[in-house]
Amino acid sequence: MILLESSALIESFRKKGRGDIRARVQAALLSSAAAICDPVLLEFYAGAAGRKDLEMIADYEKNLPILPCDDKVWKLARDYARLFRSKGKPFSNFDILIFALTKRHNAGLITMDRAFRRMQELVTADSKPGYDVMAR
Repeated sequence: MILLESSALIESFRKKGRGDIRARVQAALLSSAAAICDPVLLEFYAGAAGRKDLEMIADYEKNLPILPCDDKVWKLARDYARLFRSKGKPFSNFDILIFALTKRHNAGLITMDRAFRRMQELVTADSKPGYDVMAR
């Protein structure tokens, strides 16, 4: 499963969007590995520019698996938020939630947002015996 994050999807919609991102999104869609989540859908609907955007978002919502945001995801997101804050690295609530979703569901992530790489680096650096912030 590969979660399509909003920055990558928006780039893939652009006529002159980055070819590498467009190719990765297209490959995930064609391989049936692509998934979406409610925070990404909410970002999309809130930022839709018109009827065409709304139709495209609705199509993704109808045809792609939606990774569930269950209690374990919320707990994991809270754990990550505490970790990131303790390291002096605050991130947006939605980004933390999306990051937790990928970890909970063992999903890859296609994104252009560098915050996700920084979160992964912090989680990896903090992993030690007895405390695994990535535990499901």
